[in-house]
Amino acid sequence: MAPLTGNIGVIWETSHVRYKPARVLWIPVESQRTTPLARHRIGAPLLWSPDTEEELQLQPDWKELIDLIVLGKVERITARQGEVFTAVTKSHQ
Repeated sequence: MAPLTGNIGVIWETSHVRYKPARVLWIPVESQRTTPLARHRIGAPLLWSPDTEEELQLQPDWKELIDLIVLGKVERITARQGEVFTAVTKSHQ
């Protein structure tokens, strides 16, 4: 989530967007929509954190999006922007 206000002077190292994916718990679930919940297969969970290279890939995408937000050009943000990190507007959630 990228806040739409209070972003002037925000830098990647202290941004909410960098902090949020610092630790992600992945729990794989194998199922079909028609499969009863009790028959879903649960895989081994994985606690993931981006390494330095992955952070370096996320940063330019964040910079592009935050620049548009700060400049008041939020309407120009689409899910097609970004190489690694993409923004999804509330209308698409």
